[in-house]
Amino acid sequence: MSELTEAKTLRESIIDVADQHTTLDHIGKKGAAAARGRSTGRPRGKVAGAAPLPLETATQYRGLFVQMAGKTVAYSDVRGSAGKVLERLGPAYEDNKFWHRIVPRTGLDQFPSSAWWRMLPIEARLTQKVSFVGDPSWTQKFSPVPRVLLFPFGWSAWLSLKVSGAHSIRDLGDVVRHLFTGRCLQPDGTANPVSLDQYMSQVGDGVRSDAFGAGAKDVSNPELFAATTALSKSGPSPALGALTDDDQTLLVRLVRPDDRPSARTFSEFVMNLVPADGLNYVLRADRKYCLWCERKLGGDKRSGIQVRCYHNNTFSSLVRVGHLQTLLNQASTRPRNASLDELVAAALDESSRLLHPGTDEMSTPYYKNAALKEFSGIADLQKSVTTAQQRMKRK
Repeated sequence: MSELTEAKTLRESIIDVADQHTTLDHIGKKGAAAARGRSTGRPRGKVAGAAPLPLETATQYRGLFVQMAGKTVAYSDVRGSAGKVLERLGPAYEDNKFWHRIVPRTGLDQFPSSAWWRMLPIEARLTQKVSFVGDPSWTQKFSPVPRVLLFPFGWSAWLSLKVSGAHSIRDLGDVVRHLFTGRCLQPDGTANPVSLDQYMSQVGDGVRSDAFGAGAKDVSNPELFAATTALSKSGPSPALGALTDDDQTLLVRLVRPDDRPSARTFSEFVMNLVPADGLNYVLRADRKYCLWCERKLGGDKRSGIQVRCYHNNTFSSLVRVGHLQTLLNQASTRPRNASLDELVAAALDESSRLLHPGTDEMSTPYYKNAALKEFSGIADLQKSVTTAQQRMKRK
């Protein structure tokens, strides 16, 4: 037994998972505001291609953020009727450095004016809670929180699972594997648990209907984004130089939970953070990441807040750049209209800040971290940017 991966030294961990859907048919549709009702958002009639929520133009999207006014509002107050899965809507942004880098030199009360141009997402709460059904022998507490991130051009169904109570890295790997391969999620009022893929699909069907229209066509990415991070621990840490072969296998399970064969060596999964001391690193495979931030695992309240912020910002930035890239790719195959051009220009600006950072706050990346930089390279973001730039030059 290796103390580094078998001892129950972890006290709290977090796993965040999100899918990704892009839909553009509604962007720039004329008459959509009249169909909903300009003042209340309530539907007055049918307009082909109009989304149930005001997501077609900059003016409509800004109006939705003004209506939310920094707080959550009932979906029914915006739409005029209850949603299938969406219950409350609110801004996803908070008053912190992450969002102020996305919208620099702007007070939080002015963010609604930038909502379209900076592609600020909406965070939606769902009508139905969900329980995590684990192995009966597991003694930890599992706290799942389902949400949805809404962009003008798509959405991500998002599940956050917190694991509380003493557990080991092996235990955490078992939880991650069960989350991705087992029937572990049971929505309230249902008889049996479903798999993660089934749950995301069910939520997605409701989001499509509630936000974009039941007939909306979307493009989805088959690979889920995931980030797993230890938030609190006691005892020794899994230093890279001290890991046995079995330790390495257990750690890789955190980013390859289905145990597919791989020709990659352990070192190829590892990305060292600063300082490169073998105690601060990221494991990654496809769109799945595991963060070990020894320098932030101090055990006190402040350290706990810092490591949670690092996890949240890393996950949010990865999901965001995935959406931006797919927006650029999909828009390049579409006829141009003014509203779509605005979104493409905004995505190009933000992507360029990642690929070719400047020195001031208007040109530096909105969030600097090794995982985002690495993903942007693997995802071939530059190719997407170049194709979109060529599209914008065409008349």
